[in-house]
Amino acid sequence: MADEQPTNSLLDRRHGWINANKNNKNKPDGASQMSLMIIEAEERPAISRIKTDIEGFYWGSPTDADLQEIKGHTGFDWDVTEWYMVPMLASDNLIWSSWSCSWHRSVLGLMVDQYPGRSLMVDHNSYSIEGTKGFFVRSVLIQQATAPEGIINALGNTQLNKAILKKDGWLQVYLQAAIPATEEGLIQSLKRRQVEDVSTGSILNGQEYICPHCSAQLGRDVPFNERNADGQFTCPHEIPGPFLKMAVELGWFGDEEVLFADYALMRGQDGERHFEASFVGVGNLPAAQVLRPRG
Repeated sequence: MADEQPTNSLLDRRHGWINANKNNKNKPDGASQMSLMIIEAEERPAISRIKTDIEGFYWGSPTDADLQEIKGHTGFDWDVTEWYMVPMLASDNLIWSSWSCSWHRSVLGLMVDQYPGRSLMVDHNSYSIEGTKGFFVRSVLIQQATAPEGIINALGNTQLNKAILKKDGWLQVYLQAAIPATEEGLIQSLKRRQVEDVSTGSILNGQEYICPHCSAQLGRDVPFNERNADGQFTCPHEIPGPFLKMAVELGWFGDEEVLFADYALMRGQDGERHFEASFVGVGNLPAAQVLRPRG
């Protein structure tokens, strides 16, 4: 039967370590309500800077429309002097630094759907209200043909990033944050660039990892832990996490052959809101940062 555990191989042990829903058959293609903006003008070999001139994303006092958004989220009337707006690139579909992993397009869609009204935090301090510094009023998913060279080449992932860009283009999640004007210290730190990097935090419902190689071969999303009717794993690859690689290098699995995927895609089912974004000292995604006004 498909739910039976095969022999005690590396694959069996590896899939026991992954916090994924093994019975998940739901493969979302993306959130239906997400706002996707395709930038046709950027179809050239390289772009020098992250896009900053996005309509509705700006620094300073809120517009009348955004003041109404703030009122809608808080339930109270406000004056324009009581809030300060800051835009940021929160996430994208390129390779993270800590793992050879990237977000599945559907997760980026969920971010765009669910971030408005969610908390802006510092250092992912999820268990303390002192870590909350504002909230998000707007989100958009932008697709460009490529990314800045510095982003593509960051962290030694040039070839992997180029492969992702060739397949899907550069998908970026932009957020507009509303920060209370009373957070004067944070606002000044943002202006002085003492605060720059941004990082997304999530708890995905039905989290699982997708193999890009088997997915391309079979023309559908193939989870690393998917089994066929005979109980065998569909995918022969291993998730390229640092701990499993270290275990293999230390010889914990003897002579057993290990075939690592180049990277993994992380996705989850549509569900409750489990996203936040934080200002951090150094983030996992090289492109995730506060958007600076162009002088």
